[in-house]
Amino acid sequence: MGFSRGHDHGTIHKVIQVTAQTYTITPEQSGFTFVQNHGSGCTFTLPADTTEVGFHCKIVTAVNVAPAGGKQIKITTAASDQLMLGSIASVGAAAKQDVFTANGSSDYNITIDAVTDGGGPGMWFECILVGVDKWLIHGHANLTAPGGINATPTDPWSDS
Repeated sequence: MGFSRGHDHGTIHKVIQVTAQTYTITPEQSGFTFVQNHGSGCTFTLPADTTEVGFHCKIVTAVNVAPAGGKQIKITTAASDQLMLGSIASVGAAAKQDVFTANGSSDYNITIDAVTDGGGPGMWFECILVGVDKWLIHGHANLTAPGGINATPTDPWSDS
């Protein structure tokens, strides 16, 4: 299966393949799905909270991120005063699972580190701007670390 340029349905339901290690999502991309397709991972930056409430997008991983230093899937807000709310279900390679919720007071990043967590294909995150300084995010992290302490899901929410 390859990626086509996508079908243009105006600005609704557009799919963009992201092959860069950083990608800034713009306010005009509400409704888009971003497919992460780089073996070293990617940092996605959400639009500033001055974007209209109701902005939404989905981020999906298509490839396994190689377990080497500094490689990660990261979703971050445009500024540290914009909080993330929501939950992420994580499933580890050793059939371990957990659900992690944002603390609602300081989390503005989601980080899946390739060395400690893996970072397999099929992860997805829905991001919705629900108010000034508030992003609602829910999703599923497919962790691929094969064994040991890293096979147990860890909390992906952070303030750094």
